[in-house]
Amino acid sequence: MAENLKQYLHMLEDSLREKAAVLDEILEANEGQAALCKAETLDMEAFDRFVDVKADCIDRLDKLDEGFTSLYDRIKERLDAEKASCKEEISRMQTLITKITDKSTRIQAGEKRNKEAMERLMLRERKKIQMQRTTSKAAMSYYESMNKLKVVPPQFLDNRK
Repeated sequence: MAENLKQYLHMLEDSLREKAAVLDEILEANEGQAALCKAETLDMEAFDRFVDVKADCIDRLDKLDEGFTSLYDRIKERLDAEKASCKEEISRMQTLITKITDKSTRIQAGEKRNKEAMERLMLRERKKIQMQRTTSKAAMSYYESMNKLKVVPPQFLDNRK
């Protein structure tokens, strides 16, 4: 009976390891997005690829969490009853959970920095567009005012008598 429980605990541990690996992928994508935000011009296609990678990772995390929760709920009572015989496995899982929590915190901080960098980038782009509009309006206004003058072109007058 305890051997069966240990197998379940190993499955839970594997799930936690896989979750940590997925979180590493998200951290890498965050770093990639941060590098793109620091560039002079934003490569939107590359940025979107990072968003897609992160969306895929989040889907995988959701499935891992569902599986972990389902399995844990199944063995929770047995685990509480046989806690003493599973100290080593529990300790390894606690270490993994601590690492996962740390990675999650780093991801949240990175997301916040990336969001702020994107907001600055968008503000800079808006200012460029606004400047272009202002310049375009000024040129159009000048053109229209010059057309309204209807200046008579210079003419040659013969003053000879």
